[in-house]
Amino acid sequence: MRQTTAGLDTAHQNHGKVRNSLRINLVQGQHPLIRTGRVFHITGLFRQIATVQQVSQFREMPDIDVGRMRTYRLERIREQMRTRDVDLAILINPLSVRYAADVREFGLFQSRLPIYYLFLPLEGPVVMHSGLPSQVDEYESMIDEYRPAQDINVFNAGPDLQDRCRLFAEDVSEFLGTIGADQRRVAIEHVTPAVVQGMMQRDMEILDAVSLVEEARYIKSVDELECMRWSIAVAE
Repeated sequence: MRQTTAGLDTAHQNHGKVRNSLRINLVQGQHPLIRTGRVFHITGLFRQIATVQQVSQFREMPDIDVGRMRTYRLERIREQMRTRDVDLAILINPLSVRYAADVREFGLFQSRLPIYYLFLPLEGPVVMHSGLPSQVDEYESMIDEYRPAQDINVFNAGPDLQDRCRLFAEDVSEFLGTIGADQRRVAIEHVTPAVVQGMMQRDMEILDAVSLVEEARYIKSVDELECMRWSIAVAE
């Protein structure tokens, strides 16, 4: 049994080294796929992203102000945060992160094993943890800063999950101090209980971010409606 446990520990350590090396190379733009200017999703294999120009071959793009749409979505979430008196929203669901900051990386994988998360404060910088700087299009990114992420899923953290979740809670606490959030009211989406326990131990009040984001998404902007009509037209 001891040999088996040691083997698992070694496997987790090696997996973490390879994954962190890949993450650093990608974020710093050192990976050959990034250096050559080709934009890819990472889902175990590399898959090219369809661009607006490619989709427009099938149906001409209507008058959609993408920058305005992104700003609208971010403000919709912050509007719900004001209503609920939330200092910080931590988004993990790939649909929520896409809505808030138009991050599109490895959504299917993220829906099962959270490897990135977004810090969205009511006031202050929007910080993406473990994502890639957007090279998808020419529009301005909604993300102000990129930082490494803590491993808050058992697949990546292995037997160190409890410790990694404590480190995550410390990061959140430090960020709250940076933005001057004295109330320490944090809304977060579905996470392992160890994350919530760590945050509560640091005197944070934990709220539900799932309903917050869903409420924000209820009301569509003109640009969002045009996007929906265009996507339907392309599919048909």
